[in-house]
Amino acid sequence: MGIKNLRERKKMKQLKFFALFLILILETVSLAEVPQVISYQGRLNDTGTGETVDGTHDITFNLYDSETELSSPLWTETHRDVPLTDGYFNVFLGSVNPFGSEVDFSGQYWLGVSIDGNPEMAPRFRLSASPYALNIPSMGALDKQVLAWNEDAGKWIPAFLESITEPCSTCESRGDSACVDWKYDGSDVIWTAWEDANEACTLAYFGIAKGHAGNTVTGERRTHINFGVSSLTGNADPDSFCTITGGLSNIDSASYGFIGGGQENVIEDASHHAVICGGEGNRTTHYYSFIGGGLGNMADSNYTVVCGGHYNKAEGHTAAVCAGYENYAAYGSFVGGGWQDTVRSRYSAICGGHSNLIEGYYSAISGGRINKSYNDYSTIGGGYSNIDSSDYSFIGGGYTNLISNNENYNVITGGSANFIDADYSVIGGGYIDTILFDYGFIGGGRRNRIIASSDGNTDYATIGGGDSNTVTAIYGGICAGYMNEAGNGSWNDTCAFVGGGWGNQAKTMFAAICGGRANSAEGWASTIAGGDSNVTDDCASAFIGGGRSNLIDGSGFSEYSVISGGYHNTITEDYSVIPGGASNNISDDYSFAFGREVTVTSDYVSAFYDTAYPGKLSVNNANPHSNFQVQGNVALACTTVSANFSLITNDYHTVIVDAGGVITITLPDASGCKGRIHYIRDIGGNNVTVDPTSGDIEGLGSKTLSANHGWIIQSDGDEWLIFSEYP
Repeated sequence: MGIKNLRERKKMKQLKFFALFLILILETVSLAEVPQVISYQGRLNDTGTGETVDGTHDITFNLYDSETELSSPLWTETHRDVPLTDGYFNVFLGSVNPFGSEVDFSGQYWLGVSIDGNPEMAPRFRLSASPYALNIPSMGALDKQVLAWNEDAGKWIPAFLESITEPCSTCESRGDSACVDWKYDGSDVIWTAWEDANEACTLAYFGIAKGHAGNTVTGERRTHINFGVSSLTGNADPDSFCTITGGLSNIDSASYGFIGGGQENVIEDASHHAVICGGEGNRTTHYYSFIGGGLGNMADSNYTVVCGGHYNKAEGHTAAVCAGYENYAAYGSFVGGGWQDTVRSRYSAICGGHSNLIEGYYSAISGGRINKSYNDYSTIGGGYSNIDSSDYSFIGGGYTNLISNNENYNVITGGSANFIDADYSVIGGGYIDTILFDYGFIGGGRRNRIIASSDGNTDYATIGGGDSNTVTAIYGGICAGYMNEAGNGSWNDTCAFVGGGWGNQAKTMFAAICGGRANSAEGWASTIAGGDSNVTDDCASAFIGGGRSNLIDGSGFSEYSVISGGYHNTITEDYSVIPGGASNNISDDYSFAFGREVTVTSDYVSAFYDTAYPGKLSVNNANPHSNFQVQGNVALACTTVSANFSLITNDYHTVIVDAGGVITITLPDASGCKGRIHYIRDIGGNNVTVDPTSGDIEGLGSKTLSANHGWIIQSDGDEWLIFSEYP
């Protein structure tokens, strides 16, 4: 492609180049002899076709102090017939037209390039750091304004001094070749030196600053480096040794302080050995402090660190803030980042989050929002608006969880609005769960509570989960369910337990309800397995398996009684059993009743009855034809006597008489033995007198059983009747 075609199409819009800026330093005698040239290499492409441009071309270079302003260049030169190979070319800027005083590389410049008289390509190229090294020999000053090499002295000296002061006796004795007896030249470019009033030359320091940039070095006896713009180093205190390597309006007023760059950063007088790397508006106020960068950060105590961020403050001794916005760290504490996190006590840490607060020693908040730790050794993992006011406690996360003041060693793993006001307690999660006594545990659920009994002690209680369950018993427990209660709020409800269900109440010591609904275990060590509305009341070691509205009533202190199930069954005495049925009642000991509306009022009674639906009782027969039928053998108690003998109400004996003479067998009162059958037989060969306790036998007060005979007799409730005599 020809150059003419290039001009016509005007597609030469950019110069793709390798910006290789080199300062060629030739062998010199003084800094004035350093060549002021820049090695520039680029590559020329046709932007229309993407092909490289070869051949020879005229290239014009212009320097501006603006990227876009249409003004006359500060410097210009044209290189004729520059050879291009595969688009590459190389020239030395300043070799045709040397840089004048108006181009001292103390500010930012942009390079404009045009080819063969065409308009400049856009955009202009911003010069990188390397050309500004041309400014280094005079530290930003004009030639010979600061230092010059002196052959006689063999050292760099202030260039404006007409001569070198002869060595004083002190310097001469040290072998120094010269003394410097001036202090401050009063201009933008500063070189300071000092000797004492007696010209003893005990110290000699120097300071250098970038010229024509509004920099200031203050005080005496300093070693300063100030390469910024409108920046200040030093203070009234001797031995500042301050350094500013760049930036705008920075102030380093402390001994051994360092500011790398940025804008309006300040190292105050007391901040010796402090460092600000960059950023804007950062400030250190005490020694050995550090700010990496950011905006408006403050290291406000000894050995403090702020790595970056915005308006962060490390105020206490050895405090540190890594990043974030408006974070605060006190003595020995740490904030990793986040927004408005605050640590006000020693050796605590907030890793991040928003508006978190620590006021206790050795505490930590990992993250989250508006979490607060007020006591020592506490930890909040995250979440929102959690508060830990106790020592050695932990909140994993969740929302508005609270561990109360001065209660220690507690844990809330998560959930919402959970509350602990006790020691050594745990809430795993859930919602509005509450523990008010020590060593309590709630796994989760909603509105579960471990609260006070009347004696003020509900320690070691447990709720696994569920909804609205309450424990008031020491060592009490509820696994789950809804509105269950373990304990009655008094001293005698220890170890009460509810497994689950709805509305169950285990109210006394060692009482237990496994499940069901509206059951109440009010007897000592009593158990209700399930069912509905079953009650063990003021009894001991009683058991109800299930069913509905069954009652073991302790009016007679019913120990060890059992109702397996059924409906509306009642036991009021000891060691009795109702396996099921409905409306059965046992009011004496060691009795057994089943069926319907069976009432037992005596000891050792087993009864089966159904008033509405008469049933049948069978042994070894699946289809009995009688109310009671035994398919097999029946054995009754058999007693052999040889002397007078009395049968009592509970006897069901067969009596065999084997006596040497006449004896008397006394029967129980017929009225208490209705339906009772006895077998009496003589085998001794003597008559036997049979005498009822009251009533008659066959209308007689007594009757004689003949020798070697037997009777079958039965009470009809009024008297004894003989049903059979044999042989």
